[in-house]
Amino acid sequence: MSKHLACLRDCGLIDYRTEGRRSFYALTRPEPLDLGYQPGTDGGPRRAARPGGTEGQPV
Repeated sequence: MSKHLACLRDCGLIDYRTEGRRSFYALTRPEPLDLGYQPGTDGGPRRAARPGGTEGQPV
């Protein structure tokens, strides 16, 4: 886990502080990140028609 946290720190996505033996992590930018996926919009998983005419199956 510490390698993942170190990577996020190096990218500037999180910051941390220590209190004794504990470390507290927080996002450097508390606003939501736009990762390109929004449920219920065109940003969701693509679906295509199947050869039999059944639509809505995952590609």
